[in-house]
Amino acid sequence: MIRFTLLLFYFSMSTFSVASSTDILYFDGSRKSDFKIIQEANEFSITEVSDPLMKIQGRKVLKFSVNDTDIYPLTPTENPRAQAISHNFITPGMVFFWRLRIYLPDAFPENIKWLNLGSVYGKPYKGPSPVSLYVQGSRIGWGEYWSMPIKVVKGRWVTYTFHEHFGPDGWIELWVDGIQQTFSDNTKRIYLSTQTSSNNSGLNHIKINNYRPRGARGNVTLFHDGLKVGSSREIVEGDFIRK
Repeated sequence: MIRFTLLLFYFSMSTFSVASSTDILYFDGSRKSDFKIIQEANEFSITEVSDPLMKIQGRKVLKFSVNDTDIYPLTPTENPRAQAISHNFITPGMVFFWRLRIYLPDAFPENIKWLNLGSVYGKPYKGPSPVSLYVQGSRIGWGEYWSMPIKVVKGRWVTYTFHEHFGPDGWIELWVDGIQQTFSDNTKRIYLSTQTSSNNSGLNHIKINNYRPRGARGNVTLFHDGLKVGSSREIVEGDFIRK
């Protein structure tokens, strides 16, 4: 259950990061075609569209629009979803940054049971991912470790950057719009198993999605500004952070 409140800091100026020549970009999912697997009910569930806030002229983002009927056999399970999945490349012991940039429109519901936005996952797909970003009720966060009110992130682009050590003895750090977050135990790095019985049977991938329980809402639409995975914050956050 998400239950911890943190302050969200607003920026009055654009934020930039500069990558070094030694940084590695493991995955850049800026377009629908960049992802290895697309799971959607039809070709219109995930579409490339202009930035709805029109902050950068000509910039394309991914619109995820999911209806209550987007279920098996159109999608893998009885829960509605649209998701874009990277190739499998995450190995035990790997340390990496993964960046989500998400726009939740003003009309996004604030009483939804749960809705997954992105996670690290892999076989045997037995239960939820140990590390994911999702909405629950009126909050957005990651399980019992961190959350904030959804009303402070709606209506604008928000960047979420996870720093993850993948493995049974793993750890997580998190930045939101360039500000490192404090977890529920009052630390900035939380130690836990990021490779559990749900995802410990092979290489893992990262997915961005709009995935929720059936019956929660008729249609839910949100926007992803792709997915970046790399060896540093600078290489995954290096492009313009849009407000």
